[in-house]
Amino acid sequence: MTYDAQRGGHGGIIESFGRDIRYAGRRLRNNWGFTALAVLTLALGIGATTAVFSVVNGVLLRPLPYPQSDQIVQIGERTKSGGEMHVANPNFVDIRGQSRSFSGVAFYQAWPTTILGGAEPVLATIAHVSADFFSVLRIRPLMGRTFTRDETLAGGSPTAVVSFDYWRNHLGSTPNLNSRSLTIEGATYPIVGVMPRGFGFPDATDVWVATPVDMGPTRTAHNLLLVARLGPGVSLDHARTDLALIYKRLKTQYGNGMDAYGFTVESLHDTLVGSVQRPLLLLLGAAALVLLVACTNVASTLLAAGAARRGEIAIRAALGAKRGRVLRQLTTEGLLLAMLGAAVGLALAAFVLRLMLSLAPDGALPEVGTIGLDGRVVAFAMVVGVLAAVLSSLFPALRTSRASISHELVTRGDIGGRSRVWGALVATEVAMALLLLVGCGLLVRSFAKVISIDPGFRSAGVLTASLALPETTYPDGNSMAAFYQQLLQDVGKLPGVQQVGITNNVPLTDEGYNGGFEIEGAPPPTSYTDYGLATSGYFRALSIPVKRGRLFDDRDRAGVADVALVNQAFVDRFLPGTEGVGARVRNLANDNNWYGADRWITIVGVVGNVRDASLTAPTPPTIYVNPYQRPMRARYASLVLRSSIPPQSLVGPVGSLLKQRGVPAKFQTMDSILSGSVAARRFSTSVLSFFAAVALILAAI
Repeated sequence: MTYDAQRGGHGGIIESFGRDIRYAGRRLRNNWGFTALAVLTLALGIGATTAVFSVVNGVLLRPLPYPQSDQIVQIGERTKSGGEMHVANPNFVDIRGQSRSFSGVAFYQAWPTTILGGAEPVLATIAHVSADFFSVLRIRPLMGRTFTRDETLAGGSPTAVVSFDYWRNHLGSTPNLNSRSLTIEGATYPIVGVMPRGFGFPDATDVWVATPVDMGPTRTAHNLLLVARLGPGVSLDHARTDLALIYKRLKTQYGNGMDAYGFTVESLHDTLVGSVQRPLLLLLGAAALVLLVACTNVASTLLAAGAARRGEIAIRAALGAKRGRVLRQLTTEGLLLAMLGAAVGLALAAFVLRLMLSLAPDGALPEVGTIGLDGRVVAFAMVVGVLAAVLSSLFPALRTSRASISHELVTRGDIGGRSRVWGALVATEVAMALLLLVGCGLLVRSFAKVISIDPGFRSAGVLTASLALPETTYPDGNSMAAFYQQLLQDVGKLPGVQQVGITNNVPLTDEGYNGGFEIEGAPPPTSYTDYGLATSGYFRALSIPVKRGRLFDDRDRAGVADVALVNQAFVDRFLPGTEGVGARVRNLANDNNWYGADRWITIVGVVGNVRDASLTAPTPPTIYVNPYQRPMRARYASLVLRSSIPPQSLVGPVGSLLKQRGVPAKFQTMDSILSGSVAARRFSTSVLSFFAAVALILAAI
C-alpha cells in the first residue's frame, strides 16, 4: 500500500498508477503546446529508428523464406588472392559424390535469354538447374511438379518450371500445363510446374530448366554456382572441414590441372545480404543517434519545465509525499509522452519506410524477406518508446523531485546549477548532431570521390539494348554474323545515330567472361583475363580511346588471320615494357574456348581501360575478340549506339527493327547504368543526410 498525497487516501499500486496516468494526462493536455512539441520530437526519433529497423529486420534478421533456411549454404571455390569464384563442373560432381555433410547439393546458372512459346518472344531470365535444386530449397510448386532425376540426366527429356509472374503474364494463367511448352536456346521444354508467387531464386528467375551437368575435361573453367543443405546435426565448420579434405584429395590427384585454392562454404543468407549488412547497420546507428538527440532535446525541455514546478513539488513534500512517489509521478508523465511519441512515430515510420523503399535503387536491397511494419517492428517501437521515456524523463525527474521547502528558500535565487545541467544537455545534443553531420560529410566526400572517377568512356547520349538471339531463327555463326551486319547498317541509318556497335559486356554491368590463356614465347600466366567481344563501333560509340595500333576493320572477317584487341591493363600486367601490338595469345587447352586452343590470335590494337564491375573496382586485363570472327560468342550481346538526339527517343525505332527480326530487347541509357552503379552509395548518403538534418533541426530547437 502507498500513500497518495494528492488524494489523501490509500490505494493499490495499480489504482495509484492509474491516478498518475490521469493526472499526467491532464497536465499534458493543459500544456498542449509543450506536449505537441515533445511528442513530435520523440516521434521523429522513434519513427526514423523504427523505419530503418524494419528494413534491418526484413533483410538481416529474418530467415530466408524457405523451410529450415538456416541449413542452406552456398559453395564456391577460392582464388589465389582469397576471393571467391564459381565451381568447375567436375568439382561439383566430386563434391556431390564424396561429401557426407550435405543432404543435397545442386547447381544453378542464370542469365537472360529469348524465350519462345508465348504470344511473342520474351527476353527473360532462365536458370539451368540440377534435379536437387528445388528439394535443397524445399520449395513446392503451386501447380504441377518440379523435376525428376531422369530429366536431368544426359539424353533425358528436359522440362521447364515457370515462375508465377511468367505464368500469369505470358501464359495467361492457363491451368492446363500439359498443353504448353517453351522453346529456349533451340530446345523445347514442356512446362511441368508453376512456382509460388514471390519465388524467383536466383536473380528473379522467370523459368527454370532441368539441365544435366556437363562434366567436361577441365577443372579450370568455373561455371557453376552451388547451393546445398546441411545434413542433420552438421555445422558449417564441419562442412568446411569435410570440403577441405575433398579439396586436398582432388589437388593431389590433379595438381596444376585444378587451379582452385580451396572450397568455400557460407550460409546462403549471409551470401545474399553480406553486401548490404554494413550500410544498413550504419543507417540504424545513425537513426539511433537521431533518437538520442530527440531524447536529449525532450530531457532538456523537461528539465527547464521542471524548474517552474519546484514550488509545487516542495509543497507536496511538505504535505508528506515521499520523493519516490513524486519521482514516479514525474516519470509517468515522461512515459506517457514517450508512448504518444511511439504511436505517432509508428505512423511516421510507415511514411519514412515507403519513402526509403521508393528511393532505394533496384537491387540495392536483396529480396530475401518481406519488409514492413510487422509485430516484431511494432514491439521494437514500443521498447524504443520505453527507452526514450527513461532517457528523456528520468534525469529531469530526479533533479526536479529533490525540491523541498527549505531547499527552495535557500536556492530560489541560485539557478546556476540548473543552468549548468541544462547547458550540458544542450551541448550533448549539439555534439551528437555534429557527429552525424561529420559522418554525413565524410560519406558525401567519399561519394564525390567515387563519382569523379573516370570510367574510361563517355556515357552521355548513349543507348544500350541487351539481346539474345533465338537459336531457332539464328542457328549458326553465319546467320548471327549476317544478323548483326545488317542490324548495324539499319540502326546506323536512323536519324540522330552517330556511332553503333555491339559488345558482350556493357561497362559497369559486370557481365563478361574470363579464363586462362597463354602468350606465345612465354610461360602461361598464373592469372586469368577477361574476354570481351566488340566491334569497332562499340569503342567509337563510348569514346574509348585507341592507345596504339588500330581497331577492327573490314580486313578482319571469318576465314582470315585471327586478331584481337587488348586494354592497357592487359599490357601493363602481362606484356610490360612492350607496346603490346604484334604479340600472339591463345586459350589454355579446354578452357572456355574463345579462340581455340590450337589457334594463335594476333593483337592488333591497345585500347583504354574501362571500368567493368564498378567505379571503385580495378580494371581487369581484357582481350577483345571480333564478333565476325567469333560469331557464336555473339548470341548474347548488347547493341551500343551514340546519338545526337535524346537516346530514349530511339527506343521505339530500334525496338521496331529488332521486333521485325523476332528479337526482343531490354533498353537502358548509359547514363542510367552509370547512375545505377553508384545508386546504393547515393541512397545511403541521402538517408544519412536526412537524419543529420533532422538532428540539426532538433538541436537548433
